[in-house]
Amino acid sequence: MVRFIIDLSMDWNFEFDFSNIIDIVSMAVNAFLAVFIVKNIQKSQDNERVIKDHFINEVKAIKDQYAIFYNNVIYGRITAQGMLEWFKLMNIKVSDVSNMLEANYKIKNDIFNPFIINLPDLITNDNCYISQFRSSTFTIDVPLKRKIFDFHSRNLKIFNECIIMINNK
Repeated sequence: MVRFIIDLSMDWNFEFDFSNIIDIVSMAVNAFLAVFIVKNIQKSQDNERVIKDHFINEVKAIKDQYAIFYNNVIYGRITAQGMLEWFKLMNIKVSDVSNMLEANYKIKNDIFNPFIINLPDLITNDNCYISQFRSSTFTIDVPLKRKIFDFHSRNLKIFNECIIMINNK
């Protein structure tokens, strides 16, 4: 048996045989592996959280843009032709986000269909919209305003449901 004696001071003597050295090396390797594994798992979880937060912020931004759109329609700050252009641009953005949500979180990409199909149809098929299409201003009438409020109250939950689905994956 091989023995090592280390004299650290006049009063302390530590004797290490080969099995003690193996135990110390084993503890050091285990400590290193534990730190390495925890660090990598934490990094992976941090990356997942950052991606989730990004998509949650995208969903919130879409929700905010629809709220601004509703205000612009209600208060006559957008023309009928301007609404049509806004719908086209939002459809591109919403479709892109919904496709990414489906790819990353298995959230059906038709989750926002009420906003990219039903809302434009609701507004552009209304007589109020049709009669003012070529006008330089848009004044909403009470029936269309009620339809928009009803649509908004029925479909606003979609954004929160989507955020919950992202967080749960």
